[in-house]
Amino acid sequence: RNMGEKTVLFILGCQGDVSVHRIFPALFRLFNSQTLQPGTKIIGFSRNIAGKTTEEKYETMESAIAPYLGAGDSKSFFELCHFMDGEATSPKTMGALEELGRKVTGSDSFKRIYYFAIHARYLLKTIEAIPMGSCGETRVVLEKPLGRDLESSNKLTKALSEKFGEANVYRLDHFLGRKMAANIHVLRFMNKLTEPVWSKEHVAAIVIACRESA
Repeated sequence: RNMGEKTVLFILGCQGDVSVHRIFPALFRLFNSQTLQPGTKIIGFSRNIAGKTTEEKYETMESAIAPYLGAGDSKSFFELCHFMDGEATSPKTMGALEELGRKVTGSDSFKRIYYFAIHARYLLKTIEAIPMGSCGETRVVLEKPLGRDLESSNKLTKALSEKFGEANVYRLDHFLGRKMAANIHVLRFMNKLTEPVWSKEHVAAIVIACRESA
C-alpha cells in the first residue's frame, strides 16, 4: 500500500542480527529497484551506539550493515538513514526520536512505521513510551513471540490495540532456528552415524522445538 510521500521507518534495535542481516538489506534492495516509497527516511535506534558522535554512529552502522547489502549504490542509500541512541523505554527519549522524525522530513505530519527489533522484555514499556497524538498515520511491526506466557502476551496485545489500533499492528514470525532446520539434510546425509538409520523405515516423526526465554 502507498504510505504517502513522507514516511519515516523507525528501526528500534538497529544493531541486532535481524536488523543488520535482514531489514537493512531488504530496504536496500527496495531502494535499488526504485520501489522504496519516494520521500522515505530511515531512523535506526540503538542504545549500543551511545557516547558516539554522529559521524561515529554512521561509521559503526555502515561497517556493520555494508557486508550484507550486495551490489548497488550504498552511498545514496545511507543518505536516507539517520541514527540515534538512547533507552527505548524512556518517554523522553522516544519524544526526541519523534522530533528527529520531524527534522528529517521537515514536517510535523508524516507516516510512521515502528519496527520493534528489540528484546521481548522491553516491548510493553517501549510501546507505552511512544508519543501519540501527532499528525500522520502510525503503524507498528513486531516479531513473534510476543510475551513469555499467555498473561504477558495478552497485556501486549491490549496495549498495542489501545494505542495504535489492531488494523495498524503487524506481527511477524522471525527466523529462530531457521539455520538449524535448513541444515537437517546436511546432518542426515553427511553424518555416518545417522545416515544409515535416518530413513522412513526407522523414523516415525521429526519434531523441532525452538525455545527462547523472554
